[in-house]
Amino acid sequence: MGLKNYGVIKGSVYDYKDTREKNHFQIVIQTGERLTDCFRVAVNVRSSESNSPDLLYNLDDDFQHPVTDKIRQFNRGYTKLQNNVNTGAVDYIRLNMYDILQMQIIPSSLPGPDNDLSELLEFWVKKAKNEQAEIYAFGEKWPSTSSPDRYFPNIPDQGIHDIHMNQGNPYPGNFSKDNGVWQDGCLFFNFRQSGKWTALFLRFQTQSIHTDDRTGHPLDTPKPAEPVYIIAALVNPEGEDTGREQVILFNPNEREMDIDGWSILDASKRKELLSGKIKSGDIVRISLSGNSALLGNNGGIITLLNRDGIKIDGVNYTKKQAKQSGKWIKF
Repeated sequence: MGLKNYGVIKGSVYDYKDTREKNHFQIVIQTGERLTDCFRVAVNVRSSESNSPDLLYNLDDDFQHPVTDKIRQFNRGYTKLQNNVNTGAVDYIRLNMYDILQMQIIPSSLPGPDNDLSELLEFWVKKAKNEQAEIYAFGEKWPSTSSPDRYFPNIPDQGIHDIHMNQGNPYPGNFSKDNGVWQDGCLFFNFRQSGKWTALFLRFQTQSIHTDDRTGHPLDTPKPAEPVYIIAALVNPEGEDTGREQVILFNPNEREMDIDGWSILDASKRKELLSGKIKSGDIVRISLSGNSALLGNNGGIITLLNRDGIKIDGVNYTKKQAKQSGKWIKF
């Protein structure tokens, strides 16, 4: 089914409140001149699942991804997003925003300073407020009412929640109705003075990292796929690009890897079918034919799938990285 009102709120930090006793951290984003232009953002810091209450997180304080070029063009306020790659919608798995396998567990609350998710959020929200950064909150907008907000009575009851991955929930299960693709929640901070972006991604421990391309339900993967890494790409070769773009794969496993039937996928889901083998500790250079997967020079993503369609690795590159022709991009 998926989220009904998926989108993003863009503005600046007006206020915040630690409500970890309610499993959330609250942020008020102001999008206009009046308090009626404020929205509350409810960020989970704890799961309702008693067996795995702590969330997984990834924080990148120098986030570089082509999606930032798209979302910085959004107007302040709420923007409803269609669920596909071209709108600025977020998908943890398909957009290759970071290495999802490197997410770490972080408790919602611990004695001492700067060691839990609530304090992590407070640090970055406070920094964003002090430095007048732009904040982008991706998630599901709840229906506005005429009542005052429950935590901030001086603003209206309107806001956005589900600021976390919204796919891969156990199916069937209590939250499987929320599963969908291109509808993940997250927070971006654009510190305009330094030119840097900070991104915060959150995931529940019960959520799968392999999901169906149509429903977002978890895929049945009986064992973890052995890794093969995308380590470099020639996105912008000198002269004509078509038929001259290349991708280098590295096999870190002790055994030779058979990549017959594997594929390289571009941002538009065009597939370049692969064949052959990669010896242990060796690399292989893949020349793209130009008839399938294409690597655009304005930023993009490159994904490696095995013959079962399971994502093995994924990378992204920005327009700035692809600007210079003839230069390899290292991942």
